[in-house]
Amino acid sequence: RSFAKGRAAPSAAAALSDAAIDSVFNSFNAGSGLVDPGKREGAIDMVKSWRDSSGGSPNLGGLQLGIFGARLSILGAYLFLNVFSVYATYFVIGRPILYQLAGIDLLSGLPKWWEAAS
Repeated sequence: RSFAKGRAAPSAAAALSDAAIDSVFNSFNAGSGLVDPGKREGAIDMVKSWRDSSGGSPNLGGLQLGIFGARLSILGAYLFLNVFSVYATYFVIGRPILYQLAGIDLLSGLPKWWEAAS
């Protein structure tokens, strides 16, 4: 099964299904396989690293590293959406309106960019 051009199925030696690779890749990489399918090969190597060379017990260190990366991506998205976007919205949109209508400036130490432009 192939969803994107140039994307090869996992090798038979890996004993991994294409659906399993897609699930892991899309959950750890925020679905970026749809944008850049070339990065999917890295996901196959990552999943292979979760098993030791004899195919026995799983290597939990490799799995935990993948989960840590996914959690770090989620933290970055959370901070962007809930911290930076609120500050940027206030700084660009709310600050000039609030200052001009009510005289309130929560960032009084910063230059008033809307006045400097005119």
